[in-house]
Amino acid sequence: RGHVLGGATWTVLGPRADLYLTPVEDANVAQVALWQLTGPPAIPPKYAFGFLASRWGWKDEQDIDAVLSTFRDGKFPIDAWISDFEWYTRKPDYDLPDQGWSNFTDFGYNPVTFPDPIGQLQRYHDHFGVKFGGIRKPRLGNSQLLDFARDRDWLIPAGGQADGGNRNLNYSIPAVRTWYQSQMRHYLQDGVDFWWNDEGESTYFTTYYWTVAEADLLHSENADKRFFAINRDYTPGMQRYGAAVWTGDQTESWEALQRHPAYLLSWQQAGVGFVTCDTGGFRGGGETPELLVRWYQLSTFMSIMRVHSTKTEVPHFPWLWGAEAEVAMRKAMNLRYRFIPMLYSLAHHQYTSFEAMFHPLLYFWPEDPHAQVATDQWFVGRHLMVAPMLSVFPPWRQVYLPPGLWHHFNPGTAAIQGPHTLTLNDVPLDHIPMYVMAGGVVPMAPIVQRTGDLPGGPLMVRVYAGADGEFQLVEDDGETLGYQRGEVRRTLLVWHDANSTLTWSVSGNFSDGNCFTALKVLVCRQDGGTQDSPVLDLGRGGSYTFPPEPALPTTSSTSPGPTTTPPPLAPPKPTATGILVRVGSGDLSYGVELAVAGPLSFRLSVAYDDSEEGAIDTPMIQPLQDHAKFEVVRPSEEEAGIRTEFGYLVINMRSGFFKMEDSKGKPLVTSRTLSEYSAGTITVALGRGNQTAQPAAFFPDPQGVGDSLESIRATATVRNKFFEVPHYWTTDGYSAFCVGTLPHNPEQPNQYTVSWMRGHVLGGATWTVLGPRADLYLTPVEDANVAQVALWQLTGPPAIPPKYAFGF
Repeated sequence: RGHVLGGATWTVLGPRADLYLTPVEDANVAQVALWQLTGPPAIPPKYAFGFLASRWGWKDEQDIDAVLSTFRDGKFPIDAWISDFEWYTRKPDYDLPDQGWSNFTDFGYNPVTFPDPIGQLQRYHDHFGVKFGGIRKPRLGNSQLLDFARDRDWLIPAGGQADGGNRNLNYSIPAVRTWYQSQMRHYLQDGVDFWWNDEGESTYFTTYYWTVAEADLLHSENADKRFFAINRDYTPGMQRYGAAVWTGDQTESWEALQRHPAYLLSWQQAGVGFVTCDTGGFRGGGETPELLVRWYQLSTFMSIMRVHSTKTEVPHFPWLWGAEAEVAMRKAMNLRYRFIPMLYSLAHHQYTSFEAMFHPLLYFWPEDPHAQVATDQWFVGRHLMVAPMLSVFPPWRQVYLPPGLWHHFNPGTAAIQGPHTLTLNDVPLDHIPMYVMAGGVVPMAPIVQRTGDLPGGPLMVRVYAGADGEFQLVEDDGETLGYQRGEVRRTLLVWHDANSTLTWSVSGNFSDGNCFTALKVLVCRQDGGTQDSPVLDLGRGGSYTFPPEPALPTTSSTSPGPTTTPPPLAPPKPTATGILVRVGSGDLSYGVELAVAGPLSFRLSVAYDDSEEGAIDTPMIQPLQDHAKFEVVRPSEEEAGIRTEFGYLVINMRSGFFKMEDSKGKPLVTSRTLSEYSAGTITVALGRGNQTAQPAAFFPDPQGVGDSLESIRATATVRNKFFEVPHYWTTDGYSAFCVGTLPHNPEQPNQYTVSWMRGHVLGGATWTVLGPRADLYLTPVEDANVAQVALWQLTGPPAIPPKYAFGF
């Protein structure tokens, strides 16, 4: 990627290159153009839209049966289970030498977990009603097979970060694909349903050709069956085969959870049609019941919902994490299955009209600065916006409602006129914040235990009054490629708000026992009330008219939904250079000082101890000699800040959300989470405000350290061997400098470090410091000169060396 002019630069091997250029007016058109070039995402079989239970560490056949029985007996809906290494070999291959082991099994079964493979797979299908997917690696482990492949020059030389050394097959060779299919064919004949392809990064196209080999194998056995595989990496074009991507080996942490909305949206923008993750995280030992519940809730609104964990962790199954968490996870799973008619229809829209299943807010409000930075809430389709809980501290979140009329997904609360920012307090563990734009038509299924049980009753259609709207429900057989031949049934649901009427019309001749034959309509009114219809025959079309909606009161509620009455806030306390405020309440509160620091800068101090006003005593910052004049401002009952000639800094005392603007009112910094404190360290995070500035062209990192996409926006790291200077400047219009608590101790030099990284979710910066206090110096800057001046005003000017130092 080019970092000088903010464009893109490619270097390709060979004498030819093709550059595809598309004029696009917005991100939606860019998505359509990409899929027009590379092909639309094929639709996976319907079972892939259900719940998939995976782990590394299935013990034996009895363990598998016991877990599947618990899913069914406990009413935890499930459609498939997935196994790691232990299904086909006794021992992982990570310690194998390049020559392999003579007793390693590449294409067999582990007799401990699969003593009767054909019988077991049939039992899983018939008795438990679940599909099975097994992990595959792109390499060989058996020494005889390796000799066979090496003699034919079928292996890829080791290189890069790929696992497997010199044992990876080169699937770009047709003969390799043909031979691989001959080894794998018996699995499909035995009853294996799909593949989980791991560690295919040996070359850029390894997983692509690996996918081709598996898809061709399936279609040689059954030409009309849909292919499905979950892969760790992606090459444009793989989506044409029905291949999904998962987000890799994530840690069991809140930080990893918080990254996943952006992962989902970014992978999709890159052309992936279906994205999943290791719900709960793969490894790390940091799992808690609340973290796992919140991860389940996020995964409910990913393309594919799948849990996974390594063999040393407690499996991420609902009943293993306490009664309260079990109830909340079952509720999330039930909600997933209720949304399958909508999600499956969106997959059809994605295939036929290239409209992605999920959208960031900026797709619809590209000029809205709040929508531009919102990556912790997203759209499912065009009307439903989800904002799952992604943090344990603070225990609330803010949700931005763009312009328009918004309903809470669950009725009972009056609609809200946007733009508006909600602060959610004490969100119950089993609740997912969801909002629907007026005119939203949301089709839902009854609760079922697997996709094969659909329809399970009448289609439940929720309509959110206040505007016209529509949704096209699409149904097919869920298994074959008939949908590519037009063998589908489409039901267009249209809401006419003026006369409170829902009409529907059915097209297409497809029909089977899994299609809906009846519907029931629930209208969510603007005042929070509801109106429902009787069960109606779907037929080939029809309509139903509701009585007129009652007149709204002159004032409408803006309640944030599930909440308890927030405690009163302490008023700001004036100081010599600013104000002291208390963010939050009780044991979860912390102190923040907003102050001026020199002629051009603000200081924002975060304290999780009993510290009073004043900056941390550090040799990095010179004593304050002069500071700008300021005035205290109270934009609202919950907000307090200070205003100067150079800018404006304000904080929400309940949520910790803060923002900085320049003297002209342009937003420079927006941060949804000011800080988190745990295990004796404090994390301070900045989000990016303005998105329109040209990329910075300063200091590309010569070592290639850090994300290249972010290095075009900000100064790169400056290191003192291992330790980094904690200064950040970006052409978004501000600079920042972070200071930690602990004083310098010559006997423990590492304790004075401030570790930091560029944020890759909101494009800002994140610092982690030791101790309970941190000072963040923020400066609105219009160019690099001002950033330099502000830095030296804070840290002191460079003293002039003796004149001889300027000689040779």
